Parts: sequence; C-alpha cells; structure tokens
Amino acid sequence: MQRPYLDLSVRGSLMLVCQCCMQPMECQLDESTRIVLFDDEASLDAAMLADDGLDGMVCVDELSVCTLVEDQILMALPYAPRHESCGISSELADADCGKPNPFAVLSGLKSNK
Repeated sequence: MQRPYLDLSVRGSLMLVCQCCMQPMECQLDESTRIVLFDDEASLDAAMLADDGLDGMVCVDELSVCTLVEDQILMALPYAPRHESCGISSELADADCGKPNPFAVLSGLKSNK
C-alpha cells in the first residue's frame, strides 16, 4: 500500500567548536530522508517492526516543518566534532608532564614476589 510521505533535505554549513582543540570549525551538512506518514500509532509501530530503516511519524492536524528540519539537523550533527587533522592529539601524546607513571609501582611489586 502506498502511504503519504515527506521528503526532507537539509544542506548547509555550520560553525561548531572542535572538542579537541576548542577552536572553531566548519561542519558541512547534506542530509535527506523520507518520512512516511501514518494515521495512528499502531500502524506506525507495525510498519517500523517490519522495516528497521523506516523513518515514520503519525500524521497530525498541524505539522511543524521547522521542528522537522531542526530534528534532522540535530540528528546529523556529530556528537563530539573534531577537525580531521587536529594537531592537539599528537602534541598530547608527545607531551612529558614530568610526573612518574603511576603504574610503574605495580611492575616493582610484581618483580618483588
């Protein structure tokens, strides 16, 4: 059975903060989805059980397009955005903070047995 649907596409660029170096970074969005509309919750649940990849929602009298677009953007955003080649991770790996390794004591305990 052919069901009514909405095709939603979001394309643009956002300025986010790199969670590694805390500097601004540009994030490109190019997302699209098809949202299948259902009359009731039972029909939606049955269809989603039959098809894991289905994006669906119950059709309501007033539909907020702004909310749909906002939800699509939020789902497309990375959880912890990072530059592809953020220099801070290699700098941290090479850093010597002058403190002894706390696990060095364990190797001494093992050799004393």
